[in-house]
Amino acid sequence: MLEKLEKEFHKDMVNIYSEADKQLGYKASHFKRMLSEQGGYKTAIKLVNQPKATDGFTTLWEYKRLDLSVEALVCRDKYRCLFDETIRQTCMNRLKDYGYNPVTSINKELELIEEIRILPMSQEEFDYIDIEGLQDTYFMGDLINHQDGTYHYRKVGIKAEKNVLFLFQYKNHIVASAVLYDTEKYDTPIDGEYYGAWKFDKDTIQVFKPITLSEIQAIDDSVQGFSQAKKIIDISYLEKIIELIEEKKRPDIPEEISLMESKGLKEGAKTQIVVNAYERNSIAREKCIAHYKTKDNGKVKCQVCGFCFEDFYGEEFKDKIHVHHIKPLAEIDDEYEVDPIKDLIPICPNCHYAIHSSKENDIFQLIKCKLGTAQ
Repeated sequence: MLEKLEKEFHKDMVNIYSEADKQLGYKASHFKRMLSEQGGYKTAIKLVNQPKATDGFTTLWEYKRLDLSVEALVCRDKYRCLFDETIRQTCMNRLKDYGYNPVTSINKELELIEEIRILPMSQEEFDYIDIEGLQDTYFMGDLINHQDGTYHYRKVGIKAEKNVLFLFQYKNHIVASAVLYDTEKYDTPIDGEYYGAWKFDKDTIQVFKPITLSEIQAIDDSVQGFSQAKKIIDISYLEKIIELIEEKKRPDIPEEISLMESKGLKEGAKTQIVVNAYERNSIAREKCIAHYKTKDNGKVKCQVCGFCFEDFYGEEFKDKIHVHHIKPLAEIDDEYEVDPIKDLIPICPNCHYAIHSSKENDIFQLIKCKLGTAQ
């Protein structure tokens, strides 16, 4: 039994290498050599037991594809009996430290989801200027932070209780997804118009680059068009739907500034920026960026020097920016909860590097003054 499972694991290890190469253009040659020489199981044990995340892991984090990491593979339920709990817990902790919840990984969803539904969103009720505004303000903002994953519906709901993957349709695109865990009907309509609610697992709420009708039809050609009618996609296409969502996840600029303890840099040295958990928090980042976009005519700019990636590099680099955590870590206690508006601020990588480099030079003092007036 274990021998067969170990062979399956090795095959999946080869698959994650192939997918990283095919989807990201990332060729992990050292990883491939380890697989050839030691096999998948021993390679996983060796990589997981490293005192810190490997370069391969951090590269996948930069691509926002930790689902292709060895750690995510080890966490799959099918391999629970192959690894002891210490190894699995190490993997889970590392993934969570980098903002990835293994509980909501592709394979966990495959085990639980029983149905796929396309849910049209009324443009009268969700009157956002653009899709990205809806994604940032509603899905990553209100739905998670203020509504606890509860999505109110009007007179007609969907006969579903749990384990349904909802694909939210807005302006003829699929713009978000979430997994339903419960439904509720109201005896008396809320505000005279909401007759019930769907309750979504907040950890499963995702936004991504808009998915078109043709991309859905390439998976399930029975979907003839988007409309106000709620549609069902054949459950046999679940894996392909989730793969499409993963491919569509919006990239961020990787934040790679390290705290510089020495004033000099050796030529050719590899410098990284290590950001704290508050700066890595994807929801906080999204809310911070959305706030500052309203101040700069829909564009996100460095609040220190004014640089805008979109203006300089083009549409492809829209909304790409670092965020900096303003509140000193020494002032943070165990009950601290980040405020995306007061505690975070968008800045370009150059200014981020300068801030983290030296607290004694004139550049830092200048930036501190700018940050003080940027609110």
